[in-house]
Amino acid sequence: MLLLVKEFGKDEIKDLKIELLGSISSPECLVYLDNSVAFVGSRYGDSQLVKLSTEPVDPESNSFVDVIDSYNNLGPIRDLVIINSEGQNQVITCSGAFKDGSLRIIRSGIGIDTLASVELAGVKGLFLLRLDSEYDRYMVVTFADITHLLLLDGEEMEDTQLPDFELSQPTLYAGNFTPNRIIQITADNVRLISGDGSFKVGWQSSSKITLCSVNSHSGQILLGSGDQIIYLQIANDQIQLVNQVTCQNEIACLDISPIEEKAVSKVFAVGFWNDQSVALYSLEPEMKLVSEEKLSGEVLPRSLLIIAMEGIIYLLVALGDGTVYYFRINAENGCLTEQKKVTLGTQPTLLKKFVTKGSEASLLQCKLEMVNQVAQLNSDYYKESLVMSDGENLIIGTIDDIQKLHIRTIPLYECVSRIAYQPETNTIAILTSRIEYVLADGQRSYGRESVSTMCSSKTAQTQVDKSNAPRSSSYDDADQQCEVEVHSLCVLDANSFECLYVYELAKMEIGCSLCTASLADDLQPYFAVGTSFVYGEDTESKQGRILIFQVQNNVNSAETGKLRLVAEKEVKGAVYSMTTLSNKLICCINTSVRLFEWTIEKELRLECSHFNFITALYIKTKGDLVLAADLMKSICLLSYKAIDSSFEEIARDYASEWMCACEIIDSDTFLGGENHFNIFVLKRM
Repeated sequence: MLLLVKEFGKDEIKDLKIELLGSISSPECLVYLDNSVAFVGSRYGDSQLVKLSTEPVDPESNSFVDVIDSYNNLGPIRDLVIINSEGQNQVITCSGAFKDGSLRIIRSGIGIDTLASVELAGVKGLFLLRLDSEYDRYMVVTFADITHLLLLDGEEMEDTQLPDFELSQPTLYAGNFTPNRIIQITADNVRLISGDGSFKVGWQSSSKITLCSVNSHSGQILLGSGDQIIYLQIANDQIQLVNQVTCQNEIACLDISPIEEKAVSKVFAVGFWNDQSVALYSLEPEMKLVSEEKLSGEVLPRSLLIIAMEGIIYLLVALGDGTVYYFRINAENGCLTEQKKVTLGTQPTLLKKFVTKGSEASLLQCKLEMVNQVAQLNSDYYKESLVMSDGENLIIGTIDDIQKLHIRTIPLYECVSRIAYQPETNTIAILTSRIEYVLADGQRSYGRESVSTMCSSKTAQTQVDKSNAPRSSSYDDADQQCEVEVHSLCVLDANSFECLYVYELAKMEIGCSLCTASLADDLQPYFAVGTSFVYGEDTESKQGRILIFQVQNNVNSAETGKLRLVAEKEVKGAVYSMTTLSNKLICCINTSVRLFEWTIEKELRLECSHFNFITALYIKTKGDLVLAADLMKSICLLSYKAIDSSFEEIARDYASEWMCACEIIDSDTFLGGENHFNIFVLKRM
């Protein structure tokens, strides 16, 4: 964002000055509202509401622009991929353009209707209390070194105190045991109080309590202290030590949730720090190990939850990287079986149980959605609600009846045009492009940092010959520097979206197409990239390449995630689109559709071609059917004859349509998209 200042003389403008205010989304429109607030409408990125300041809001970047709010814009979407990870579907889009290019991860989830919000930073825990009432009357908000007790009076909240309720240190747990008995657990004490000062008992711990889990209906309390598990029971208004056990490793998390609502817990779950394992222990007649399972990887368990869903008992295990494992618990012997996992994000996840619309569910609370703490609230004013903290604000809301789309943005800071997912290596490949400045001596200067320039592992050119590069009119001396467009293939981790490797294409080479491919009888999956060489004097591309890459996936190797070029094939034209057909690679190359087979020598060899296009742009396959979309001549259907190694045209749409996309629905029904923003359906006669 720039500021244009006019300096007036007596009767004329003396000077124009441009001042850099800061960075915003690429604007399509700018509207000044009031009080130094402006709206930035963007076509290539998220629209923003910004406030202009007279002082730098960010001393490091010297920016005078403060972004108050941003509004998601998924467009323009160049490509997308649907990923099914352990039964969970999500869509990843190539969105935006130029410096606003990004990946958007879209998944369905619960929607929260916000009822109230108050600024309250640093919340470490949330608990609700009620005293001789059917509604919650008090909210316990715990911080790193202190606890606050808030009285819920209608829609108002105010600080208050209860007799014998400890506020001078953080609270690990607070909840009702009976309508007139409250359990509070701190680092050194377990208390049972009445709330009116008439009753108080306590249990003093000889070591620091770091973890706890409570079955408030039965009065069972589980404490964790280092490698010690302590089991307490509330009975006859007394806190009794029942048992304790010493584990081989330090305890990371605990759960004593009952399998049935308001029942006595018979087992509890433990997660350990050192060996990344979870275990199931019995409580009666003695605390003993029932079952133990190792977790794959090196990430520690952070939260556990025993829950019954549709009559099946599960143990949910949330890790520190956003992954959730779930085991089926055998009701007869307690064994953990059928281990599966799902990825929710990249940050530690906390598991909570809650009731909505009269049915029990489990809430997977994740920092991905900016929710750090959550508790169920049912006060006289906020009925069947949730109270949450995002680290900065305390939010009260209800769950919407309709699921909403949750959108997560992975900024790339450069254009992204194609995407492909490879489940065997759990990686995502993308084709990106950026603008660089090339100086007179051939040295390259990045205009800004982006995903391909910030990656430490890359295959990149150190010099660029600018003899064929177009001159830029944005510089006073075009002989000193020019702009060039650099295209790259980036490989990302599918869970963390960390850039693992970057392969930079040759000068004047543009990445056109990308797919993941299993070729011939080769067990190794590959990424296939189609390119074209574009020079200023050419009306169409006359040269291109097909590149076959392999991702190193050896866990014990230091080169895990490294990209290796296995084969390349030069072709006479641009490789606009590609996919697989019978474990072979089929491509749209200028006016033809060509099929390449994979040889034992790991080379691509042309098997057959079909010529009847102005420009073949898009291609899809299903079985032995090939659907090809032309620049101007709509779509045609080909059949691959494996015995004859040839294509046969079996159907064609003779309408003149300028195609943008195509898809096969079934063997007789086909979908097309054209440049007048229409989608049409064709049926084979």
